[in-house]
Amino acid sequence: MITYRSPWMTDELDMLRATARRFFEEEVAPKADKFRAQHHIDRDVWEKAGELGLLCMSIPEEYGGMGGTFAHEVVVMEEQARICDTTFGFIPGSVNG
Repeated sequence: MITYRSPWMTDELDMLRATARRFFEEEVAPKADKFRAQHHIDRDVWEKAGELGLLCMSIPEEYGGMGGTFAHEVVVMEEQARICDTTFGFIPGSVNG
């Protein structure tokens, strides 16, 4: 088992990782074939991601974002990649500029 922890990781990011992992395993992975076939994610999945704080993480709170950093975005992208998901389309650079 790998025990290395990146120096930029924090307890907050660990909690976010656990949330993102659960989300992708429970909400996205089981429905990935359906999403690929219909060429989009169901609205309820996007809404669930928003409720969990997985969207707009590095956008300042005063503009409706979560007020996080790029590290928050990276943690979610790593969990998406871990399940080899290509359906969710989470690309923060295209959303956040």
